[in-house]
Amino acid sequence: MTEVIDKEVKEAVNQSFQIKGGMVTLMVLELLYIDYRRFAQELQKKVASAPNLFNETPIIISLEKLDHPSEYLDFERLIEICRSNDLVPIAVRGGTEGQSQQAQVLGLGKIPSATKSSGKSAQEQLLRDTSARSINESVETSAANSETLTLETTPKFQSTKIVRQPVRSGQRVYARGGDLIVLASVGDGAEVLADGNIHIYGSLRGRAIAGIEDKDNAHIFCQSLEASLVSIGGVYMLDEDMRANHWKDSVHIHLDNENLHIEKL
Repeated sequence: MTEVIDKEVKEAVNQSFQIKGGMVTLMVLELLYIDYRRFAQELQKKVASAPNLFNETPIIISLEKLDHPSEYLDFERLIEICRSNDLVPIAVRGGTEGQSQQAQVLGLGKIPSATKSSGKSAQEQLLRDTSARSINESVETSAANSETLTLETTPKFQSTKIVRQPVRSGQRVYARGGDLIVLASVGDGAEVLADGNIHIYGSLRGRAIAGIEDKDNAHIFCQSLEASLVSIGGVYMLDEDMRANHWKDSVHIHLDNENLHIEKL
């Protein structure tokens, strides 16, 4: 028995890879109807408005809101249009079984429709840690016992995360299972995320993504709105849409009927 355990431990120590839950920010492109020419024109315009945001960006193509769900889709053409605009489709969400098979032939993954996953959208599932837990395989040595293979999990719910220093370009801060409070500014190129609310007691530049776990009750507050992107529950708004109203104002952002609303404080 000891020899079997030792063999398993050695194999675990010498393994060439690990599979872990990870937190990845992904955008969802929701197709509403099929018009390839118009889709190409509108996508090009959208990408041109925020070139730094869309740069070899991985995306999920959602088919859930198509006006004709069973319509034949030319996935090769869709993928070509996306890639020509620096977007990289990696998976398809929703759609018919035939559409899923088409996508898989072209190397795209399959993500269950939000209605088939207990109300949790793919955006929520991929933004947060897999099943809200980080699963790490590790080998522990005990002086009183033989070496054993264990699983460690991170608790789902944690207290509010408070950051006292500025969040600088290239940094990412995620408040898992609670709210995020930043007692300073968030810089260009930085990203702040929270399962709950986000409070920024300074300028909000970069990207702010709230409501990963609780989109219905999530809010974003900041002293000066200068963000490149804000998002609650997967619904996002770019700076081009925010500059017309309340730019550099102290604001409260919330979700209402699947639309983001910005109010001056």
